[in-house]
Amino acid sequence: MDAGLQKLQNIYDGNSTTYSPDDTLEQFARKYAENPQHAQGLANKLGLPKTTKIRNIPMVELAHAMLQQEDIELYNTYIRKN
Repeated sequence: MDAGLQKLQNIYDGNSTTYSPDDTLEQFARKYAENPQHAQGLANKLGLPKTTKIRNIPMVELAHAMLQQEDIELYNTYIRKN
């Protein structure tokens, strides 16, 4: 499993020391990016409010939104290959 997906899997499984599956998108983004706009960007891409708990977002959808937010060129390359 890709390291990024493994990190997300650990969060969803409750095995992360930094993140919790009960974190909201806003809490998650604050820890992850330390950028208040990151949460809104993820929320917009997911079509969800910033108050949505990580556990309520399918992991693959969160991974896609994070990749889009961070590196749209890499995301587009990934989408074309899959």
